[in-house]
Amino acid sequence: MELCGALLLARLLEKVQNTLSTKELNFTCWSDSKVALAWLQGDTNRWEKYVANRVAQINKIIPANCWHHVKSEENPADCATRGLTPAQLLHFKLWWNGPDWLSASNIHQEKLMTYTTETELKKANCCAITYNSCQVIDTLLNRNSNYKRVIRVLGWILRLSNIGKQRRSLNSKNKLDERANNEVFKCLSPEDIMRATELIIKNTQNGYYGNEIDCLKKNRSISTKSSLLKLSPFLDNSGILRVRGRLGYSTLSPDAKHPIILPATGRLTELIIRDSHRDTLHGGARLTLAHLRQKFWVIGGSRTVKRELRQCLRCHRFKPNRNIQLMADLPKERVTPSRPFTNKGVDYTGQVDVKINKGRGIKT
Repeated sequence: MELCGALLLARLLEKVQNTLSTKELNFTCWSDSKVALAWLQGDTNRWEKYVANRVAQINKIIPANCWHHVKSEENPADCATRGLTPAQLLHFKLWWNGPDWLSASNIHQEKLMTYTTETELKKANCCAITYNSCQVIDTLLNRNSNYKRVIRVLGWILRLSNIGKQRRSLNSKNKLDERANNEVFKCLSPEDIMRATELIIKNTQNGYYGNEIDCLKKNRSISTKSSLLKLSPFLDNSGILRVRGRLGYSTLSPDAKHPIILPATGRLTELIIRDSHRDTLHGGARLTLAHLRQKFWVIGGSRTVKRELRQCLRCHRFKPNRNIQLMADLPKERVTPSRPFTNKGVDYTGQVDVKINKGRGIKT
């Protein structure tokens, strides 16, 4: 009802303004309903359709900052709604002059109050979605054929996730808005790439070697039936499963001393082998495996690398199979039984040097 009264007042002021043909008129409107004031100050998209339509019409004529609150006992409009006798109305000062503070000189300096309400608030259908990081990684691996692209996409996901966590941890979101916007548009740092690489490797290792990792975390020996037993595996500071080996005192890089263990099967292993194959300019199985073992140790490495290289389309295109020459039938004289010297031939080419067998020091 108060909102409809505010709409009626707005239409009346619009007609007055059009009649006076004056573009600049300062309005000061009053209402004793804090709910109606909250509707006028709030976003129209938050309210139900009936309220939102009328708020939009009122704000189009009268801005929200022109509305103020008046107490019900000081509102002259309530005199008519509550009812007064003619004798009472004749001497009722509030009806004729309004409240005393209305004629004060500092009335326009009053601070604008902000009101809130949940009345007629539009019902929002909220749904909570939980998505496991393992599902995200598996989806990225299955939908991409490039290992470096998977790492970079996961790096961006982790960066945006960290920014969201920081925003939720602060009471005021404005403190982080400028810094967060700058972080979003920056290039991925080496730390972002390393964090994404560690996460995707640990996800794969937990899927294939979960029992071994649990035993190592509890300082227990792994099963004698495990395929990792001969590698003396251990967990580094990041929780990644590595080969211990005997190169701890060498001058090699830490990754070359203790390579990361990868399963013989798995989408991550396939992408890493293909990436090493491209880095070696489509080298053979030995070259690809040597480059791969500078950082990773694939179980059944030679067999696994050969299996992946057989699927390389570019190598098939530039290394086609050789065509075998079809030989003609042997001469009749060579395949027909006969007495010695029945058929004879003469050599017109001279001496032909041949090797009896292969090896060093053999002369023709």
